[in-house]
Amino acid sequence: MNSNLKKRISIFIIIISMIGVVIFVFAFSSVLFGDRINIPVSGMTIAVGGTSSYVIKPDGTLWAWGGNEFGQIGNGTYETQYSPIRVMRNIVAVTASNEKIMALRSDGSVWSWGMRGEQMNNASDISHLTPVRILDNVRHISTSNSHRVAIKTDGSLWTWGTPYGLTHDGYFVAHYSTPIHKMDDVVYASAGFDYTAAIKADGSLWTWGRGRIEPQQMMEDVKHVSVGHEYVLVIKNDGSLWGWGSNNFAQLSDEVSRYHSSPIKIMEDVSFVVAGDKNVMAIRTDGSLWGWGDNFFGQLGNGNFEPSLYPIKIMDDVVYVSLLRGRTSDIHVMAIKTDGSLWAWGCNRFGQLQGGFTPESYFIERYYAQGYPRHRAVNIPIKIMESVMMPVSRIINSDN
Repeated sequence: MNSNLKKRISIFIIIISMIGVVIFVFAFSSVLFGDRINIPVSGMTIAVGGTSSYVIKPDGTLWAWGGNEFGQIGNGTYETQYSPIRVMRNIVAVTASNEKIMALRSDGSVWSWGMRGEQMNNASDISHLTPVRILDNVRHISTSNSHRVAIKTDGSLWTWGTPYGLTHDGYFVAHYSTPIHKMDDVVYASAGFDYTAAIKADGSLWTWGRGRIEPQQMMEDVKHVSVGHEYVLVIKNDGSLWGWGSNNFAQLSDEVSRYHSSPIKIMEDVSFVVAGDKNVMAIRTDGSLWGWGDNFFGQLGNGNFEPSLYPIKIMDDVVYVSLLRGRTSDIHVMAIKTDGSLWAWGCNRFGQLQGGFTPESYFIERYYAQGYPRHRAVNIPIKIMESVMMPVSRIINSDN
C-alpha cells in the first residue's frame, strides 16, 4: 500500500470520527449539558422601580441605586443609594414594581427581594434585604404592585401574590404565597396593577384580573403586550398599537372618552411599548422613542412639564425603554440607545437618575399640593451610563 493511499485512509478515519463525536454530542446534549433553548428574555436588561433603578451591565452583573426604604436595592440595608451598587452576577433579565424586584439568572433561577413576603414565594410579611431564590426553570418574569408572573422553560405560566385583583365590592379575590399554574403554551406575559395579560404561542392574547379569575381571549395576531395601571397596550404583528381601559391621563391618546372597554387603534409602526401609571413610552420601527400622557415630572422628556394627549417624539436610536407599570407617586424613565448607552429622565427625589453623576444644573424643583414633599426632576434625556447589556435573546439551561 503506497503512502498516498495510507494518508487518504487516515484522513477518512479522522473525518468519520469527528462526525461521530458531533452526532454523539447532539444526541446526548440534554444529558451532558441540560436542555438548552434559545429563549427571549424580553429584553429586560434595565428596570425602573418606584424610587429606584436597575441595570444589567454587559458582563451580566446587576447594579441598583435610588430609594431603599423597603430593602429594594438588595444590598442588606435600608439606606438610599445615590450611586450604583452591585447586587448580583450572571443576570439576564430584571423587572421591578414599586418596591418589589425580581431577577432572572442565566441558569433559569429567579431571585427576589424588597417589600412584602406574600409575593416572595413564602409566607413572611417582612422585607427581604438581599436576593432570595424563589423559582427555577424560568425564561420570563414580570412583576407588579399586586402580583408576579413567571413563564417556565416548558411554556407554562405561573403566578402568585394577588393575581386576580379586586372584586366589584372591593375585596381581593385571593392571595397566593406560592406559585400556581395558570396556563400553558405561553411565550410572553405582563403583570399589571391587578390585571394580567399573556400571549400564547399561536399569537392569541389572554387576560384576567379585576375580579375575573379565568383567562379570556381578547385578540389574535399579537406580538407584544404591556399592562399599565387599569389599562392595556398591545402591538399586533403588523406593528399597529392598540389599547383599552382607563384613559384618565390620555394613555390611550383619545380625547373623547376616559374609558374604553374594547381595543382602539393608537398608532402604526410600533416595535415596543411600555404602559406606565399615567403615561406611555413607545419605540417605533425606525428606533425613534415617543411618549404621551402625564408629564408632571418631565417624564415625556420633551423639555417641559405639560401633559400630551398625542404621541410626541423624544429621541432617536432607541432599542429598549423602561417605565414603572404600576401606580406610583414618583415617575422616571430609562432608555437604552443603539450604542449601548443608558439615558434617563423624570423624577429624582431619591437619586434614581443616578444624581451623583448628574450636573446640578439639570435639576428643576417640582412641588405637589401644599404639605407634600418637593421633588427634583429632569425633563430632558441625560446620559447616565456608557454601556449596559443590550436586549437580546439568550441561552437558558433548563437543567438545574
